Amino acid sequence: MEVTLEGKAALIVPKLGLDFGVFVHSLSGCRPVFIEVKSYGGQRQGGVGFGNGKGEGPQVQLLLSENVGILDDCVRWAFADDTKPPGEARFALLNCSEAKAAVMGVVAQGKQNNFNFSKVRSHLVGWQVFAERLVTFVLAAKGATA
Repeated sequence: MEVTLEGKAALIVPKLGLDFGVFVHSLSGCRPVFIEVKSYGGQRQGGVGFGNGKGEGPQVQLLLSENVGILDDCVRWAFADDTKPPGEARFALLNCSEAKAAVMGVVAQGKQNNFNFSKVRSHLVGWQVFAERLVTFVLAAKGATA
């Protein structure tokens, strides 16, 4: 649900249900970040589903937002292309704006939503680069402590 809190855009997502969260301690307090993991195995023709078949769930709610960019600093969508062998560029880390741009058609309730994996492919990198990007994202808080 999109709301305004003291003049600032906010998004309230009940039952947040992403794959995992990391709570990073920093000098300015606690910074939570969340990761949703998806894999492409070729089972859906070029698609990777999200949410349930009825177009419900927190993943759908996140990407339905018109202000999805406010989530770019705290949520990442991690993809793995299981059709490629180990050692190849087969991992991607997208922010919410990039993930929304990779959706087949539009995000909507009442239908199965899918990512168009051909749109994700342009972001694929090898494991080392992916891991570095993930660590950089998680530790992006100013003053993060070791």
